Amino acid sequence: MPLEEPSIVDRLAEPESLLGMLQRGRGKGYLMALESPPEQVWPLLIECIINDPRLDRQLEDRAEYYASLIMATGADLEPLATDLRRNDVRNSNCTCCLGLILSTVGCLADEFSHSAAMEILRDYVPFGRKWLGVTQVLGDLEMPGALDGIDEVLAHRISSNPDVHTEFVRAVESDWKWYCKLDEDQRKGVCLLLPVYEPWQTFCRRNARFAALFAEMGIAYDQPPAPSNKMTEAEISELSLREMFASVDESTRGCFWRFLPEKVSPDDEDFLLQHVASKDWCRRVLAFRGLGQLSTPRAFEAIKSYIEVTTDRDQGARRYAYIAIEAMPPELTLETARVWFQSGRHHLHIPAGGILARYATLDDVPMLIEELRTPETVRCEDFRLSDALEALALFGGLGPIPELETVFHEVAHCRQRYRAAMAMDVTAPVHFQREYAFECLWDCHYETRTLGCETVSLTEPGALERLKELAADEDDDVREAAQARIEDF
Repeated sequence: MPLEEPSIVDRLAEPESLLGMLQRGRGKGYLMALESPPEQVWPLLIECIINDPRLDRQLEDRAEYYASLIMATGADLEPLATDLRRNDVRNSNCTCCLGLILSTVGCLADEFSHSAAMEILRDYVPFGRKWLGVTQVLGDLEMPGALDGIDEVLAHRISSNPDVHTEFVRAVESDWKWYCKLDEDQRKGVCLLLPVYEPWQTFCRRNARFAALFAEMGIAYDQPPAPSNKMTEAEISELSLREMFASVDESTRGCFWRFLPEKVSPDDEDFLLQHVASKDWCRRVLAFRGLGQLSTPRAFEAIKSYIEVTTDRDQGARRYAYIAIEAMPPELTLETARVWFQSGRHHLHIPAGGILARYATLDDVPMLIEELRTPETVRCEDFRLSDALEALALFGGLGPIPELETVFHEVAHCRQRYRAAMAMDVTAPVHFQREYAFECLWDCHYETRTLGCETVSLTEPGALERLKELAADEDDDVREAAQARIEDF
């Protein structure tokens, strides 16, 4: 029997080692890397990029963090190119880490005009599985020669490889269906694999073989947007509550959810309670919205009971029940939230945490701190961590909490580190500024960098210089926070 693969958390190095901090994207790791001999840093950077250390590859960004360190230390990119050539083959299972390699190389080419990075992307197109995204990145580069010859390379690859041709056809068909649903303004804000978008439009203009690939699909690519049959906001505002329930479907559920609170009155409570058990999940969702607006004891008990007894098959509608109960006043919800939070049922932890993150009292602080002490929590295996951190951030001036510092040092998810930093800044602002604010300026996560800009002491050596660099950060919030502190200075 093959041995079970270790989890991402188990593969992380000790949190206070240089490798451990680089894997987690900490600002302290960035600063330590700058102070270390480059030849000691290079293999650690390559290790991080090739063996993606992120728990959440959708929400955690590391590309700019690693790309910036590559530029600062002069690391060679050949190990990344070698790994792509070795592992990005069609029948391989080694796809999990390719995204971080490509996004880091793409960041080097895009933000730093790194010519070797551009060549790695160009060399990748003839064989790589992510050829579509890489071609789009090359098309967005403002570097001479980025797309030279790529049209011919792709025309040959798509025409000669049945698997790639099938992938091309499916992608065009999928993007075409999406394109037809968009209005004129929406079409301007997307990039699709269609000959009306770049770089495909240029490829078709200068390469007959590429144009033929799109033409053989038989699609009229210049089709105007279809007339919209969506209800306008003015029309929705004229509907009564019962008319909304009679006509709601998947296409109108979101709009009706927004407008429904202004339609609800206490006289509607019985009507709404009846629909909590509706077989139509859109009507159940609207019932939760209305009952949340009423926030009566009967409404609370109905939603509470629904949450407690529903199965995972109902989790789509249950999510809206969470939203409704979390918005109810604490005199209705807080005692239940405390019980749910300490239960062994994951689906009860979610609304309980949401309620505590809004309404926790000082009496809840020991329970919240105890939650931070469990190994599963720091490993991000217990989803109560986010809400425990946000709840602790309600209490200013509690003083340093060692468990918050442990989370900041050890947690693998960079957004949880931000929440720990935010809670430390509220509970012990002087301690946070002295011990952590400066390193936050180099954190991989934009919210943590923003917090660092807002809290760092301008008398700290190097702080003002870093703020001037962050005044040109890629993230709007970071830029604005850095510029505001500079202006204050």
